[in-house]
Amino acid sequence: FLDNSLAEAHIAMAYVQFVKYKDYEAGKNSLAKAVELAPYNPTARLHYGWELLQRGDLAGAYPQIVLAQEYAPLSAHNNLTLCSVLMFKRDYESALKFCQKSLELQPTTSLVNIQ
Repeated sequence: FLDNSLAEAHIAMAYVQFVKYKDYEAGKNSLAKAVELAPYNPTARLHYGWELLQRGDLAGAYPQIVLAQEYAPLSAHNNLTLCSVLMFKRDYESALKFCQKSLELQPTTSLVNIQ
């Protein structure tokens, strides 16, 4: 049973909706509900922002990803995701800053380790 009061339950439900049922609208709505329930949850913000980005909504995705990074600034993944979004926005100078931060936080990550 889903506890409708927990953001984490809505995040998990979104994955089921996306993967098992291919119901992208329901998944997006579950992530929006997770953000509503826990506005300071970086995981909810990150996944909601990423879903908006996949739908082509860069303007909606950007503030979600920024908040995810601000709420968990020591997450290499959040920094790397913000780097990606900034590249889509063609803000390469800012993108480089967050890619470098991600690499500093997790130097062995294959996503930014281009040695």
